[in-house]
Amino acid sequence: VKGCYEMLRDAKAKVKHAILVTDGETGPYDYGDLIAAMRDEKITFSLVVIDEGQSANGIDPLKRVVNRTGGRFYRVRDIT
Repeated sequence: VKGCYEMLRDAKAKVKHAILVTDGETGPYDYGDLIAAMRDEKITFSLVVIDEGQSANGIDPLKRVVNRTGGRFYRVRDIT
């Protein structure tokens, strides 16, 4: 998420939107400061989680980034 922000914050783009495709497992990281910075820079963030039975605790921190930046959340249950 931080890498997305760093790549987009100085971009000379009309729309700044990051899409992360992941297994969704993340530690109990507090994205609060990063969310504020992304909102200040008008960067939206969407998340595509490949569902492999992850716990909500592993996905919720990333979903907060999505919800607070105006992005979208997608859960892929079958990738075949």
